[in-house]
Amino acid sequence: FPSHDILSYDYYGSVEFVWIIFLVNDIVDPYYDWPMEEEVFNQYIVNKYGSLPAAMNLSQSSYYRNSQYSYWMTSTTYENIDEIDRVGWSPVDNYSYEFIKNEEKRKIKLLDRSIAADVAFEMERILKKVNRV
Repeated sequence: FPSHDILSYDYYGSVEFVWIIFLVNDIVDPYYDWPMEEEVFNQYIVNKYGSLPAAMNLSQSSYYRNSQYSYWMTSTTYENIDEIDRVGWSPVDNYSYEFIKNEEKRKIKLLDRSIAADVAFEMERILKKVNRV
C-alpha cells in the first residue's frame, strides 16, 4: 500500500496536498490511522495487547460484532444490554478486530484532483482569518 505522500504525489502531482487526504479520511495520526503494513501492525498489536497470542485469545475479547449489519460494540457495552438485544452478536478476538479495522483503512477517499488547488487556496484564506490566542 502506498504511503500518504506517494499517494498525494501520484494523484495530485504534489505532496503538498497530503493534508487533504488526511482531512477527507479523518486521519489525525498518520502513523496509526493510515493502513499499517504487516510488520508495523504486528508491533502495534504487541504494544497494545502484550503479544500476538494474547490478542488472538477469544476469552480476552474486547469486542462483539453483528455480522449481519457489520456493527461493533465493546464487551462493556455488550455486558450492559438486555439478553434479547444480544441476539446476533458474537465475540471477536482483539487481533481480528484490529486487523479488520486496519483493512478498512485501505479504502482511501480522494478529493477530485481538479478542485484540490481551489480547496487549498480556500483553506489558506480561512486560516488567515483565524484569531490567534
